[in-house]
Amino acid sequence: MFYCLINGIDHFGFTFLDSKSFEEYKEKLKQELNKRGIPYEEKEHHDGSKSLFFNEINGYKIQIVYLPPYYFKG
Repeated sequence: MFYCLINGIDHFGFTFLDSKSFEEYKEKLKQELNKRGIPYEEKEHHDGSKSLFFNEINGYKIQIVYLPPYYFKG
């Protein structure tokens, strides 16, 4: 998943469909980011989704996101 603006890409997102997998990966990622001194921001969204954002070495914003099951019901 990626989000585009008129002038280019806003951020790259990696989606988790399982809350437990998201939380496990998020904790490992936070440890690595802390070890490298890379700031990050966590968000719990009003729709039940959860995110962690950080900027990679070239300045691109990266998001890991958990999306609840109702996102995918037709």
